[in-house]
Amino acid sequence: MFLSLELPGGDKGVSIFVRDLKGEKDYERTRFEQSFDFDSDRVRANSAIRRANEALGQGNHKAFAMLFNQFDWPAITGWEYWSDNYQLMLKHALVVAKTLDLPLHIGADIMDAVLDAALDLGMQVDFSVAKPVEQPDSLEFEYTNRDLVAGKYFLLEVSVYPTDLPEVEAL
Repeated sequence: MFLSLELPGGDKGVSIFVRDLKGEKDYERTRFEQSFDFDSDRVRANSAIRRANEALGQGNHKAFAMLFNQFDWPAITGWEYWSDNYQLMLKHALVVAKTLDLPLHIGADIMDAVLDAALDLGMQVDFSVAKPVEQPDSLEFEYTNRDLVAGKYFLLEVSVYPTDLPEVEAL
């Protein structure tokens, strides 16, 4: 799986994506019975995104009242934040990354804002240009690999996390 925080373009806001989901060759989002494969990459990714939103919330409120599963395609799930709070979006993405045990990639188009948010949160980070995935699990990943070759993603390397970052149990 490939985790990224990015600005997908068009009229969409900053979004968190999990790409290269295994076992989705014949995925159709309208097929209801697929949703019951609790061990699938899609279920684990969507669950981590939802549970991170709840863990970062306060009381009965989620961190993001509007976190919308906007991108539901074969081998891809993506959630759009209806927010401009980069600090909270970064914290959410970090919780998801830790929960799924994945590195966090940042789209080049929002890298400056993410670095500013990391500094505001007291984090210590470094980054490098992300490398293409040599053997992706899905054919759909070829488009992301093209963007990786073009240098459109960075790999965020975190040495000091925010002190108030909650833990979410992995599935």
